[in-house]
Amino acid sequence: MKYGAKTDKGMRRQQNEDNFCMANLPDMPFSLFAVADGVGGLSAGEVASEIAAEVFAERYKKIAADERKPEPAEFLKHTSQDANEEIIRHAYETAHTDMGTTLVACAVTSHSIFTINFGDSRAYIYSCGKLRQITVDHTIYAEFVRSGRFTADEAKKLYGSNRITNGLGFFACPTGDLFVDPFIHGDKLMLCSDGLSGMLSFEEIKRCLAEDAEPFEIAGRMVNMANEKGGNDNITAVVVLL
Repeated sequence: MKYGAKTDKGMRRQQNEDNFCMANLPDMPFSLFAVADGVGGLSAGEVASEIAAEVFAERYKKIAADERKPEPAEFLKHTSQDANEEIIRHAYETAHTDMGTTLVACAVTSHSIFTINFGDSRAYIYSCGKLRQITVDHTIYAEFVRSGRFTADEAKKLYGSNRITNGLGFFACPTGDLFVDPFIHGDKLMLCSDGLSGMLSFEEIKRCLAEDAEPFEIAGRMVNMANEKGGNDNITAVVVLL
């Protein structure tokens, strides 16, 4: 397994509120990848995303020393809750009462990808020449389209439709969507913040992941493309060659 990442503040933001983690310890039954995007417009979004990434990295290292290793789905659910509680605790102690973050995290075993997501950070899988989005966006826009109340074009015109409806730091017990997907050797997994998926089209992402290049090169190319197209937000890509 090879993997690489690139993150950038983009062309219009003063700081980068995205954070990510990548971990692959030999004694663990799964590898870990995560991207967190601090919610724009809220105080200390960069702190919330940093806490989420750090909690996942720390919990992963901690259980590597335990005799009993949790199942991937169990790890993702419990660690997401731990991250949520840590963000809420930090917000209370520092008077940042409205800090929050999106999260997408993947636990990759020898044959399956376990994915959990909160908000609009995404995971994609590229397999046999086809690209598929694993996750489902938690935004007002996506909820409107899924409900059939509005078309995609109509929903885009609604004020505030890009606001997220799920995330860490907002609720005592947030519920993320959990997905389990098989993969074959040579497939590619990508996790990203909406600063990338909002700037690149589905076909552009597909073409980049189809390239025969190192994961860090693919991640860097996509981030550069997003900046070239305007870089409206912070941009993060984590690419894994499975």
